[in-house]
Amino acid sequence: MQLSSIFLAVVAAVGAFAQAPDPSINTPTGVQECLPSQLTFSGTSPPFIITVVPAGQAGAAPLVTVGTTSANAITWNANLPAGSYTLVIRDSLGRTNPSGTFTVNPGDATCLSASASAAPATSAAAATSAAPATSAAPATSAAPATSAAAATTPAGSSAAAVASSVKSSASVISTSAAAAATSHNAAPTLQPMGIAGLVGLAGVAALL
Repeated sequence: MQLSSIFLAVVAAVGAFAQAPDPSINTPTGVQECLPSQLTFSGTSPPFIITVVPAGQAGAAPLVTVGTTSANAITWNANLPAGSYTLVIRDSLGRTNPSGTFTVNPGDATCLSASASAAPATSAAAATSAAPATSAAPATSAAPATSAAAATTPAGSSAAAVASSVKSSASVISTSAAAAATSHNAAPTLQPMGIAGLVGLAGVAALL
């Protein structure tokens, strides 16, 4: 009878130990703003990371990371405003477990204002960008110069050509007149007015 009781007690103890979470963290009490509190926990795979999350939200992003340690306790200066929270422990294997909900009581909140982050300053230079410089209008190209020699024909050359043409015509007329005068079978004698005209042309040709 006595042996049976001892055996049952041992079995119960082993079962309770087997069912204990690993790691596990205890729920703190008497936590006050900006005052140190001792947090205790246990586990078989250190180091442990201790964080604080909103009450009952073990999977939420941490509000505060208390620290990392391989011991079974850590001190936390409660740098959160009064309210309800939950502790979370994570071991080196990535296993996590939460504590029960605990309360941070009002107290000296100077550490809260000191840890508040200032709003980032805006840069005036980044806010406004300089206006792009305008490029000058492209220079206009000057009109190509015209060649005076190519544009105009020398007057002397033109006069010489005319004179040469008149001389040639007079020579032809003189030759024709002489041939007509000496030929017995030629056409009728030229009229006086025609001969005078030929003589005039020959005179002009001689002058040129």
